[in-house]
Amino acid sequence: TKAFDWEVELAAVIGRKARAVKAADALSYVAGYTVAIDFSARDHNRAPETFYKLDWVAGKANDTCCPIGPRLIPAEAIGNPQDIGLKLWVNGVLKQNGRSADMIFSVAEQIATASRIMTLDPGDLLLTGT
Repeated sequence: TKAFDWEVELAAVIGRKARAVKAADALSYVAGYTVAIDFSARDHNRAPETFYKLDWVAGKANDTCCPIGPRLIPAEAIGNPQDIGLKLWVNGVLKQNGRSADMIFSVAEQIATASRIMTLDPGDLLLTGT
């Protein structure tokens, strides 16, 4: 790739089967949280010959492009997942410094939406963005 990109993301680890859950109940389906780095090959995302013009698989599904961890923090130890600091350094330079409070959609909203589209099973990871 000539357009390598990265994002630090809060990852929610699903602890029990979730299907069509309400946002008000969504956090009760989380077993814990960890950190993930969402690496992307942005130039591989481009697919001008396709209807959608993007190929998310080619840009994001490369080997080693989604490191997780190294720790899993139990959900009850976090309290409010909308008040977590997220920082990312690249080669010793701070590139991202934000808080989960700045997310457009809360972790609970994201779980509720995803669970309307698909069943979330124990062990599934939901990368919630930066």
